[in-house]
Amino acid sequence: MYNLKDLISVSFKIILVILLLEIIIRFAAPQPLSPPLAIYDPDVGYSLIPNTSGVHTIPGLFSVTINVNSFVFRDYEYNKEIGNDTVRLIFLGDSMTFGWGVELNETFVKKLEKKLNEENKTKHYELLNFGTAGYGSINQYAQFKKYGYEYNPNFAILVYDFHDGEENLNQFLIEENNNTIFIKPENLTNSMKFKNSLHELPGYAFLSEHSHSFSILRNLLIHSLDNKKAELKSNSQTNNLTFIKTLLAQFNKELSDKKIRLIVVFLPRDPDTKQIANFLDEQNISNVDLESDFAGINTSELFYPMPDSHLTIKGHELVEKSLYTELRKLEIW
Repeated sequence: MYNLKDLISVSFKIILVILLLEIIIRFAAPQPLSPPLAIYDPDVGYSLIPNTSGVHTIPGLFSVTINVNSFVFRDYEYNKEIGNDTVRLIFLGDSMTFGWGVELNETFVKKLEKKLNEENKTKHYELLNFGTAGYGSINQYAQFKKYGYEYNPNFAILVYDFHDGEENLNQFLIEENNNTIFIKPENLTNSMKFKNSLHELPGYAFLSEHSHSFSILRNLLIHSLDNKKAELKSNSQTNNLTFIKTLLAQFNKELSDKKIRLIVVFLPRDPDTKQIANFLDEQNISNVDLESDFAGINTSELFYPMPDSHLTIKGHELVEKSLYTELRKLEIW
């Protein structure tokens, strides 16, 4: 049996090894650090954790503050009721819309909101940022069904970018019958189970935001577990592009029934934009393609370098200016 002295000695050595490992990783291979932001949501896949705050850092690229409001979005607090002089838009999207790598007031959603209210004296504009990192269009659709209607928006702006194809279907078992999509939330992946269990770990929030060695260990474990993606069971479903078209048509119908207008915004660099846009035109669904606005501009100024590839502050500024012009053409303001 170990005596107290031996236990103290072993504990000291373990702590010393952990500290040395942390120092080595910090200098040799610094890791992305972030507070725990998401937790399993059976209706949406996962949602941001209400009232979470912390600093998201990717060494050499950025260090930004993340604040999640009481209603699971990275935005300010808004009343659910809408005033008579208020025009409300809900922006749906993934990490591009969320504002990965920039402060909240630097996102194109908040910059556009500020611009509209500065120049308009008769109407008040509220642009709610529902963007959530890692979401595909199916998550955005499910998110709006659960949370969006409560805010009584006039418009739903779905921001589609080249990540959406690969991000779709990661959280749900989905079936399609007679061109109607049904979400079956019982499909919880091994990695999501593991992520949920981490929230019970004492000190998890602190370690996630500050420890490089913990970050690399956690990410390795998640990667090893995440070997089973959500299945897509459908006789007619042949590819993700067909799925996207079906989803957008269904979403538009549901919104129209509630007198909410859907507008799809295509960020640049998505190879499927033309096909999806043509389909939307056939369905009389408003859509905007920002590809031409990015043409001829050095992409290194607009996007962080690979493998990150998210919009920089300048990238968000360009999207805001483009949206202001293009959405005006659709007579939103």
